[in-house]
Amino acid sequence: MLRRYLIGTLVVGVLGLAPGLGGCGGGSTPPAESPAGATSEPKGTNPPDKATDEALAAQIAKDQGAEQGEKAAGDDNAPKTDEARKNELYKLVKEKRPAVLECVKAARKKNPKVGTDLTITFALNSDGTFKEPPSVVKDRSDITDPKVVACALDIVKAIKFPAHPKGMESTFVYPYKFEVVRAKQ
Repeated sequence: MLRRYLIGTLVVGVLGLAPGLGGCGGGSTPPAESPAGATSEPKGTNPPDKATDEALAAQIAKDQGAEQGEKAAGDDNAPKTDEARKNELYKLVKEKRPAVLECVKAARKKNPKVGTDLTITFALNSDGTFKEPPSVVKDRSDITDPKVVACALDIVKAIKFPAHPKGMESTFVYPYKFEVVRAKQ
């Protein structure tokens, strides 16, 4: 409310819209000029001076700057979009891809037909802890070796997920795709 008052006062003072100051003063006539060229003001009206206008302008700029600063400082805590949350989780799981690949490579040494796809899903509480432990989406995975599955799930379980910025639960699905590299013959 103070901001609106200050802005209104600044506009009125700068544009000369106050009654008795000339301009569009609500039907009032412009003040008569005195012999020295100064205007005579109605009694009880203080003419705006440049210092007052500048002070008001500075206060408004300061308020707007503080408001912008608050927004910038609060960006870390600002609610994130669902897409941003998904990307955040995706990045954390993707960082563990090399460890899951090692599980697959170890299994391929014993059985070269282990498979190439492993899709994992999990649900998180608002604080980032697991609501439901990670599990394999069977219809989207062709890696069924129990050791590979257990190894991959243990790696995902060890990830520390951040709390949801809006205090919501999250469900996430991550598809691992491992290509089979064939030796040249």
